[in-house]
Order: sequence, then C-alpha cells, then structure tokens
Amino acid sequence: MRWIIVGILAAAAATDSMAGGHGYLPAHARVMDEAAIWSAHGKRRLVLWVADAQESREEDYGDVLTCPEMAIGRHYVTGRARLSLVDERRSRIEDSVLLETSPEEPLLGIPVAVGRTLYDAPGGAHRVMRLRDINRDGRADEFVLYMAGSCSDFVATIAGYSKRQDKVIWYTFHLDVNDEGQLSTEDSHWIPIQFLRRAPRRGVWRFTATYPEYPPREYRYEIRYDAAQERFVGAETIVQVP
Repeated sequence: MRWIIVGILAAAAATDSMAGGHGYLPAHARVMDEAAIWSAHGKRRLVLWVADAQESREEDYGDVLTCPEMAIGRHYVTGRARLSLVDERRSRIEDSVLLETSPEEPLLGIPVAVGRTLYDAPGGAHRVMRLRDINRDGRADEFVLYMAGSCSDFVATIAGYSKRQDKVIWYTFHLDVNDEGQLSTEDSHWIPIQFLRRAPRRGVWRFTATYPEYPPREYRYEIRYDAAQERFVGAETIVQVP
C-alpha cells in the first residue's frame, strides 16, 4: 500500500476532560464512544478513549467539508487512542489495545461532532463506534475509524471484539505485494477505504485504488478474512496503467 498520509492535523487547545463515571479509566481519559456487547463471559463493554486528549475546532466555512474533515470533522480530539474491553460487573478493564496512525505517529484524530463526516451513517446512526459485522463472521462486533491526508488517500482501520479470545482486537491486513514484479509482504492495520465500499463475493473483497503519481499505476486487491488467525489476508498487485 503506497498511500501518502499527511500528518495528522495538529491539535489547537488542550482539554482536561475527566473520565467521569468510568472509574476504571485514568482521570485524564476522554471517552469518545462505548458500546455493550454480548459475551459468554458476562456483561462486556467496548470503550474507545483517548489519553491526554487535545481538542480542536476548525472554522466553519460552509457545509462542504474538506477530505481530511470528512474523516475527523471540524470538532475533533487528537491523542493516544485506546480501545478497552470492560467487565461491567467488576467495573474493570480486561484488555486494551493502542490504536495508532503508525508506530512513528501514535496520535489519532477522532471526531467529537460526526455530522456530515464518514461516521454520519444513514438512518441516524451518528456515532463513532457503530458496530457492524465487517468480517462476515455473523457477529456485529466491529467498527471503523477513518483517516485522510488528502482526497486521494482515504484509509480505514477496523477494531472490535474477539469472542474466541474474549479480547479487543485491532485487525491486521497481511498482504503479499507484487509491485511491478518486486515481491514482498506487508502487514498493516490500515486499508484503502474502497475495501469498505465493496461487498465481498464468495468471501473475497476485490477492489482497486489509484493515487496521484506518475507514471499512473493501479493498486489491485484481493482480500479474505482468515477466521483461524482473526486477520485479513490477501494480495496487492501494483501495475502501470495507460
């Protein structure tokens, strides 16, 4: 995958939001969303929160959002985002995972106001953590976070709950890459947004992506969900196009 992710949107003003009502979280945590899930282990809850959150509001220049604004809105929080699995009966965290832009850029932008963004789903589901059955395993335990540096590099990442492990999971895409004959493998948590716009056929997601580069090239994907390893696997083929 060769998208260019331009730095994640600088935060403007610090906020000391407390994690009121969430005693299992640090006092400086900012809860962005949460959702109850079914589990054989008892009442569980997924909580998406940000440590040392920096809150920003951009100027409103009209109804049309820029591409980066489509991913995080004009009112958003930037910080170290974590997804935690909470045992509601004991009011304690069972498991957590850090959700990063990249190892080099650990900060992630999450919208506070989701209206008109990619999180603004049909039917009024205006929330960040909209649980869906993305991996097609029959359980609506996954949700999507988005990121965009420009209109040509929208990407998405998938997180959720593993029933088998009773843990939170940040899904990996393991790809065999053929870059004009150069072979390699790549593991990434982020995938072009086209992945979510194409329903799988017989369990396979097939889609393409292009970026502003010369000579022009096309990125072709074939991806399956590997239930045994709880990750997505497949191939990325990069070819020059006329």
